[in-house]
Amino acid sequence: MDSKKIAKHIFILILCFIVAFVCEYIAANYRYSRQNESQNSSVRFYLEDMSFSGVNVAGNIVTTIDSDPQLFIDFDRTYIENIAINQIVGVGKEWNLQVYYVDGDEQFSDESSITQPINGEESYTTLEIGRYASRIRIDLGDEVGNIFNIYDIIINPESDVASLKDCFSFITAFIWAVLLFLISKSVFVVFSNVKKKTCSVMCLDKFFWFSLVIGCFIFSIVWLIVNGNGTQKYTDLVYEFTSQTNTNKSPERTLLYVLILVGIVAVSVYYLWVRNKLVNGSSLSDKILGKNGVLLLSFVVLTAVGFLWRADVSTILIIAGVLVVFVHVINAENVLRSLCLYVLLVYAEIALYRIYVFTGGRQNINSLILEIIAGLIVVAINIFKYSIRNINIVASFVQLWIPFSLLIFLQNQYYRNYEYITINVPRRVTAFVCVVIVLMLLEAVLLCWKARRTSYEGLTISIGSLVTIFTLNVFTEKGAVMPTDLHHSFEDVIGFSQIFEKGLIPYKDYIAASGFYSVVNGAFFKLFGKGIVSNLNISNQIFLLCVAVLLVITMVGHVKREYILLIATVFSICTYTRTLFIAPIVLILVSDRLIENKNLWLKVWILTSLFHGLYYPLYGAGVCIGFMPLAIWQIYSYWKNGTFKSDVKRKSFWIWWSVTLLPVVASIKLLWNTLLHIRYMSSITIYADGMVKFAQQVPEGVLDYLTDYPGLRMTIYIASAFVVPALFVVICYAFVLKAGKFGKNNTDFFKACIMAVLPIILIVGYSYTIVKLQQGSLFNRNRFLMLPVCILLIVFAIKYLEGKAKITAICIAVVIPAMWGGIAMDNIDTSCNAYITVPDGYMYITNDRLGKWGTGFEYRDIYNLVSQNYDSVKNDPEDTTYLGSFPVYGYYYICDVTPVSYIEYGPAVKGYDATKECIDVLKRNPSIVGGTGDIYYSPYYALSNYYLYHWLMTSGEYVWSPERAVFIPNTNGLSVDEVQQINKSISTVPDDFDIGLHPNSFGESLDSLEFILTELDAKYGSEIDDGNLVLSFDRTIFGDQADYIYLDFEDITDGEYYSYYSGDEVGEIKSIFQQMLLKRKYNKGMAVVVEWQDDNQEPHRMRCEMNEGKLLIPLGSGAKWLLHSHDNLSIWVEQDGEKIAEPLESLSEIRLLKLREVE
Repeated sequence: MDSKKIAKHIFILILCFIVAFVCEYIAANYRYSRQNESQNSSVRFYLEDMSFSGVNVAGNIVTTIDSDPQLFIDFDRTYIENIAINQIVGVGKEWNLQVYYVDGDEQFSDESSITQPINGEESYTTLEIGRYASRIRIDLGDEVGNIFNIYDIIINPESDVASLKDCFSFITAFIWAVLLFLISKSVFVVFSNVKKKTCSVMCLDKFFWFSLVIGCFIFSIVWLIVNGNGTQKYTDLVYEFTSQTNTNKSPERTLLYVLILVGIVAVSVYYLWVRNKLVNGSSLSDKILGKNGVLLLSFVVLTAVGFLWRADVSTILIIAGVLVVFVHVINAENVLRSLCLYVLLVYAEIALYRIYVFTGGRQNINSLILEIIAGLIVVAINIFKYSIRNINIVASFVQLWIPFSLLIFLQNQYYRNYEYITINVPRRVTAFVCVVIVLMLLEAVLLCWKARRTSYEGLTISIGSLVTIFTLNVFTEKGAVMPTDLHHSFEDVIGFSQIFEKGLIPYKDYIAASGFYSVVNGAFFKLFGKGIVSNLNISNQIFLLCVAVLLVITMVGHVKREYILLIATVFSICTYTRTLFIAPIVLILVSDRLIENKNLWLKVWILTSLFHGLYYPLYGAGVCIGFMPLAIWQIYSYWKNGTFKSDVKRKSFWIWWSVTLLPVVASIKLLWNTLLHIRYMSSITIYADGMVKFAQQVPEGVLDYLTDYPGLRMTIYIASAFVVPALFVVICYAFVLKAGKFGKNNTDFFKACIMAVLPIILIVGYSYTIVKLQQGSLFNRNRFLMLPVCILLIVFAIKYLEGKAKITAICIAVVIPAMWGGIAMDNIDTSCNAYITVPDGYMYITNDRLGKWGTGFEYRDIYNLVSQNYDSVKNDPEDTTYLGSFPVYGYYYICDVTPVSYIEYGPAVKGYDATKECIDVLKRNPSIVGGTGDIYYSPYYALSNYYLYHWLMTSGEYVWSPERAVFIPNTNGLSVDEVQQINKSISTVPDDFDIGLHPNSFGESLDSLEFILTELDAKYGSEIDDGNLVLSFDRTIFGDQADYIYLDFEDITDGEYYSYYSGDEVGEIKSIFQQMLLKRKYNKGMAVVVEWQDDNQEPHRMRCEMNEGKLLIPLGSGAKWLLHSHDNLSIWVEQDGEKIAEPLESLSEIRLLKLREVE
């Protein structure tokens, strides 16, 4: 680059800095003025400005009653950041200061209050409020004769106001300057070079991808703004997250696929047409970056993305980065070897520490010390210029110790209440770990022996070392501290117990919610944990160890072990067990030797697809479909090269294909039932699991440098949840074109077919993982799918890509872990503890009456709940089966009872098809259904599982047992009428049932629900009496004739306000971007109430939020509506608990509707 170009770039950079700093200065002035405005809104109140109840005021405030003496302040509506109370309390008095705050006509309640203990004689107390209010109440103790000397109370008290200098952010200005420079430089260079027809590949590529990224972000934001507050269209009545929050989930999933489609089209047009016509030059190669360019660039990407996204960089990454730069300067040839040696040294030090612990040591160690020591050793080796052979010998010697890291599996010391407790792992675990360590040692000794006699230029790394590192990076230090989450922990193992211990037949007696992965995991639990809950954690770790063995063995055949070692330090084996086999199966199927044997490859593809499809159908289907292009290629080439014609003449050909297809044929019924079940689940997943990203708050620690720009921060965060996964697919597709060399004369369809596996897996998997975007996580379940694909992308890049494509692929792969929370090696802290600390609240369990607990620790409340549930069923016959009687999977397992169907019907049996599937199982297996043990759903299954509830109530096959609060099979031959007479007394639903936003969610979507609802032809008279709209029917209506009532309040969308997805109201909206990405609601505090009488003339109510005024209210889910007769019902509207009559005037439509029934 000549001096003129350098000067021009410097000039542009300086100009960008000037513009960025001027913009930041303007923004700082704005923030400074806003803070001053906030300060000027401070309001001070003295005693004469306050009113009191239960006190005498004469200089001091003296309480005269012991039941909530109170102080009141009324003021104009304002946003209260905080409130300060300057007070002197009588000597020796300690009390809880409780402040209530309400807005307008709201009633004081505990939900709108804050409590703070006051100790000492004199205090100045500040409490954070963070919402609008117009009245405050302060409770003054609970005793007669308390003396308070309150000087004043200040709303939004004065605090240290930041200066203009404090409001100016140099970091923000610097970031904007750099981005502005890159944008302006790219635009200027591209357009000037295109005009001159001298544009380079690198230049045009950067401009294209930058434009695509920015375009995707802008499109995503516009899409979310347009659809975020729109109406979710329902095709079935499924009560869960989507209806509960009144959100619009479907457009978010559509957005992801639109971005993918647009990106694929754009990439196709660019790479197959535009690029070849406009560019003139060569692409970036490894030589341009230098020998260690890829490594250095990967460190830059990991560090920069982690810092920019989370403002956090791993200490290991910092030390390793410094080490790489240092060695690169001294001897560039040794960078990769030195980095690998550094990693091996860290784990060797951990191994020595685990030996110390195993022999009785109880001193914890700081992992940072190990990292620094390892770094210094590597620096010394490079300073003294060890030869390649000597470095290999050192690495081989170091690896003799690494297998001893697995002694952490045998950790048996627990620290609780200032004492140590010893709980040994099962002997079979000890034996297995010892065998693994011995095998790894034998391999390490052999490698050490070879290292002394060979001159291998790389670094000799054992499979055992790689497996150990993968394993330790996902090791969880829990041991016999049993899980409190008895749902997810046992969801991973319950299938084995159901099928092989309880003898239940899949889909006849037992319905696996999402495939049979829990059979595989459960087998390890049974084999290594003996089925004892206290051994669950260690058996899971053994399972992950075996998966690590499989992953490493399959990777070794594709890339050098040095690369595998670095992959292991960055990427962990996903503990989300459903995705564990994606990478190993893909690596098996892309094996060069296997691909050469096309006949064998096709057999392996079919068998792995069968296994994976049953293990977890969604990802199994993704991998199977992903290899479809390669399968077509294999079949075509198998036929074309003539091998097929010769093979088909052999008997062995037909024998081995018969053996291959035998398990497929045997599994046809199971596969068909699995397919039907997945179809039932997929039809309701948006409604049941749907969690929108729209209106979610940005978690702390993410993009913190944009805190002063809340709208921009929220925009980037929410859009990234869709743009990053979509672009990951698009980039993988671009690599398909690069590997296949499309647009050139030497097209390589074989490599293109292999690379196509990655985008296809993502596209299929996203269909579910994008549905549940929980708060606090950017990618949520997407990351569990992206993780194995990132590993595969690196392997494929090294093997099938070259030049810039390979460099880009590796950098893209490391972006993902950098965004979601750091590298895998950060987990080594768990290996640096000599004992396991038992959390507070856990009790020691041994020799319990429930033998499946084993010996360990469980949270006391969980233990008591399990015991209570066991007591409720311990007298039942042994062959009794259950559905939804206990809270979650773990309760059934620990209590050793037999659940059928979905087991947990509350969260699973939703929608028409799923309910029909469940009822078919119940008909074959009469069971006890429901129960008070179901802590999540039992009071509300009438709402959340209405199809099933209605069938249980009306079919005559199940009878309500008020003593146990369960449905029991009708084994006494009672008639349907007799059963309904008994069932009508059910009383689990509250008499005043608040169902929140559900009715508004479905009411807005009534048009798309009409096909499952039938309107009842009933006439009624109406009159308004004392604020009530009373509907008098012309004939008695039986509850089963009308499951729903639809109310349409026209033009009632007043009182607009905004909230986050969590439901928290936003006090102060600081930018228009922020407002457009918030959930818009209406009629705050306004509720619609419907009341009816049962056959005994007892009143029952159901209430919901008014919001937009279109309400589909589920009367059948209310207390004693179903199976009772009704002559009238009343409707009224409340505002903050007070009845108001005006909204009734806008009630324009009332319809009684019957929901389809499941037979």
